[in-house]
Amino acid sequence: MYKIYYKVRSPKRDGSGVVYVMMRCANGEEITRTTKVAVVKKDFNMEQGKVSTKDILHREKNEAIGLVVLDLEDAAREVTYKGHELTKARIEEQLPLVAPKRSVTKQIEWEWQLNLGEIPNPDTLDDNIARLETEIASMNERLNWLRSHKGLGVKKDLFTDRIDEFVRTAKSMKKETTKGSYTYLRNIIKRYNPNLEIQDVNLSVVTGLQIYLATTPTKDGTKRRNSSILGHLVRFQAVYEYFADDLGLPTAFFKKFEKVEKLANENVVYLTKDELDDFATVPLKAELQNRVREQFLLFCETGLRQVDGCFRRSAVFEVKDWKGRKYKELRVNQEKVKRLVSIPLSKRAEEILERNNYEFAPIPNNHFNQAIRQIAQKVPSLQYDFTVTNFNGSDAIPDTRLKCEFITGKVGRKTFVNNCFERSVSETTVAAWLGHKNTLMVQKHYKHRGDVAMAEAHKIFK
Repeated sequence: MYKIYYKVRSPKRDGSGVVYVMMRCANGEEITRTTKVAVVKKDFNMEQGKVSTKDILHREKNEAIGLVVLDLEDAAREVTYKGHELTKARIEEQLPLVAPKRSVTKQIEWEWQLNLGEIPNPDTLDDNIARLETEIASMNERLNWLRSHKGLGVKKDLFTDRIDEFVRTAKSMKKETTKGSYTYLRNIIKRYNPNLEIQDVNLSVVTGLQIYLATTPTKDGTKRRNSSILGHLVRFQAVYEYFADDLGLPTAFFKKFEKVEKLANENVVYLTKDELDDFATVPLKAELQNRVREQFLLFCETGLRQVDGCFRRSAVFEVKDWKGRKYKELRVNQEKVKRLVSIPLSKRAEEILERNNYEFAPIPNNHFNQAIRQIAQKVPSLQYDFTVTNFNGSDAIPDTRLKCEFITGKVGRKTFVNNCFERSVSETTVAAWLGHKNTLMVQKHYKHRGDVAMAEAHKIFK
């Protein structure tokens, strides 16, 4: 794929300059072509590549600029037809072949002369205009034919190809896990509609995709959860909106799109006080398991994410509250939300930090979670049936397994939150310690409503 944009170069004192057409390939290479069209910069629309009507020769200049664009697009199309990757070298090679009769310099020589104050022969002007009009009419006819014969030599702008381009060029594609999520989306779209073009995406298509995700089983025969469906839809929208501006595509229909509800799942997995004590004391032999447990215990005391689990002693500060009581707090700039949080340290958290000399080596996420599960399988108090309930649409999907099988690195963060609630810490304060803007995420993902209800039940009997 490629992008066409414009620049005005060689500016003069009067604010005029020459219009250049730029083509940027997917690999970052750029091809530059001058149009020889002189414009006053303020009278030129850089986004549309159009000279405004304030210029008396705007029609002729716009035609000349359009011819240069056609040359570049025709060259790119020829390269694509031959099955080659769009590169600067290949497009430069095709340019002399796609429009041998068009010479930009000759076509607008009379414009250039006008800008220099040299008035050519009117008959020459008429001839030039007639020739330009004939060639433009011919190119428009060819372009209309190509647009009306999709699939006959015209490369389709498939959404799956746009996903590939998004993975290659988007700044957010730093982690392999993120790339993997979009690759998985590509496979879903290929099964949903392999011929879907990005220009065809609308409210009906997105609604149909959601229905497909909700009704079509995964490879293992299970139904997708609402949270999974929403994740795929968020990534689909991200790809579409990434290219929408360049392609002039609408985006307002997403506001009308009714997504599946992320219902209040009773799936908050955390460790109780007794389970956490057993987890902290179960005998371990493997060095990696010991390292993982120490970090996990710190997460249970601070609510940190695994990505923020490595920091220096300088991140710990001694502070006083409004009553003059001293305590220590951890100040961390969170990687995910780019927000500085200050978390008070419990005595157990201080012991863990001292025991590890305030140093925690980074551990890959998959290794971390694998070690966590291995430890959990050794904890006697985690060997009982535990049910997690999710939803597909409005249908409940219960999942009952031994609780040890649900333990991951995220459980440490949720354990911290529920310990805070047991001590009557406000939701607003907990949200601030976690780095959330409000309490909505705390209520949705960290608060186990069933346990809270049982803890509050005694109040009605007073």
